[in-house]
Amino acid sequence: MKISKILMFFIGVLIAGSATIYTSCVKDPCSGVSCLNGGSCDNGTCVCPLGYNGTRCEYINVTTITFNNNAPTAINLNVNGTTIGIPAGASASYTGEYGNTITASASTAGATGEVINWAATYYTFPATGIDVVPLDVNSNYFYLIINNSSFNTIYTLKVNYGTLAETDESVSVGNGSYGMGYYNAYSSLQIQTIDPVHITTETFYPTGNNNQTLTFSL
Repeated sequence: MKISKILMFFIGVLIAGSATIYTSCVKDPCSGVSCLNGGSCDNGTCVCPLGYNGTRCEYINVTTITFNNNAPTAINLNVNGTTIGIPAGASASYTGEYGNTITASASTAGATGEVINWAATYYTFPATGIDVVPLDVNSNYFYLIINNSSFNTIYTLKVNYGTLAETDESVSVGNGSYGMGYYNAYSSLQIQTIDPVHITTETFYPTGNNNQTLTFSL
């Protein structure tokens, strides 16, 4: 009986020792794996932080900034000193490494009225994907369209007629539809046109939305 207990003891010791030896022989899969830019090793593979990629997180992501022209007129966009035109409803995209910046400003105008400006602003390329920058004309302005169904040429345009903010323009608007320009939008305003035969005045109530247009028809 004693021999049997002693034998069992030695067998137990032998099994435990074998397990210890086996465990010590298992290689750490992350041994010798070096992850860059703040990456961490998981079971032999580098897990990269946002903004980086590659086997060792050695590459910086290249991402996109897109400018959307939501205005009713073409916009001149200046990025890092270079100007391009973006047609109404179109967009322009720029690519760069995560964390890098660009400086962008913009302007738009019609044939008459005000020039709308977007001040120079820094934009940073995102860690992933696309950042969209909407170029909106704010609700303080509206874009005027004239539909002239007569065959008399309009030679005077008065916007915000009868107020201190009245703008008088010398124009030449014949038969057809014409985009004119941007003007201050008030909750209620009058527009007057003068041609050789008629003086026409109409009251408008702007919507208060960005990129709003008003159409004067006669």
